[in-house]
Amino acid sequence: MKKYYFLLLTIFMVSFTQAQIVTIPDANFKALLVNTNIADLDGDGNFGEFVDANDDGEIQESEAISVKGLFFGGIILTH
Repeated sequence: MKKYYFLLLTIFMVSFTQAQIVTIPDANFKALLVNTNIADLDGDGNFGEFVDANDDGEIQESEAISVKGLFFGGIILTH
């Protein structure tokens, strides 16, 4: 019986520790974020990094939060 409780607890904990993926409905924009080094992740004004830092083809919430700015063909977006 303890095995079942342990298994249930483990499954419950794993389900809450999974990274949250940001839904990006525009496929072209998502491809740009995933495949192009257009991001400034440390605020130094150098836009030479990928938003998809772990290279899994998705943008996790933690990756999105770490972006300080984006550069799109002459347009700089910062927060």
